[in-house]
Amino acid sequence: MKYFLTAGVLAVFILFGGYYLFNNGLLWFVYPDKEIYPIMGVDVSHHQGKIDWEELARQGVRFAFIKSTEGGDFKDSRFKENIRNAKKANIPVGAYHFFTFCRPGLEQAKNFIETVPKDTIDLAPVIDLEFGGNCSATPSQSELNKQLSLYVDAIVRHYNRNPIFYITTEFLEAYPLKKFQNIDLWMRNIYRPPESHNKRGCTFWQYHSRGRLKGVSEFIDLNVYCGDQVSFEKFLDQ
Repeated sequence: MKYFLTAGVLAVFILFGGYYLFNNGLLWFVYPDKEIYPIMGVDVSHHQGKIDWEELARQGVRFAFIKSTEGGDFKDSRFKENIRNAKKANIPVGAYHFFTFCRPGLEQAKNFIETVPKDTIDLAPVIDLEFGGNCSATPSQSELNKQLSLYVDAIVRHYNRNPIFYITTEFLEAYPLKKFQNIDLWMRNIYRPPESHNKRGCTFWQYHSRGRLKGVSEFIDLNVYCGDQVSFEKFLDQ
């Protein structure tokens, strides 16, 4: 009995210890190979507060996706500031929109287009597709396809470029999105490389959600481009 009690206590310590390390950004499940993924980047919103973009550039940050909008009317309070200062630091920037299930696709596209001028972004517009933080609605695949198509079509017409889908593994499993095979994926997977279970591969990979970098007082999402320097430059020129 004493043995089992000790083993149980040890298991609790390991569990809570692991949670503490992960929650404080000290435990990482994957470390992207720099030979395979040499281009590092970040994604941010107002949650990161004031950012020293020059300091991020000195640490090797090569691109940044910045939250612009959410749903039909929310606009990130630090979007303009982040875009302006990241570009001053010569960091290529993109803008992302959090897509909600509870607002029409066209209404959401209008919000993004009103907020993000064409000449402010270097990377393709991003549509953030995930369950976390979304509303309680659970659309069918056909209804999601309809609203996403309205959003995507409006974005393509305005920016003359296909968007990128930021997507979690859980979302992609629930909604395979086979209709959108021509859309590049920015995969979130903090446990393993996305290619290990996603046959479409990725253009960007978010591998850590609680990173620490100088110049940012809060946790920051860490990403890599899924390719080399040459292909990244071609991607920027699209």
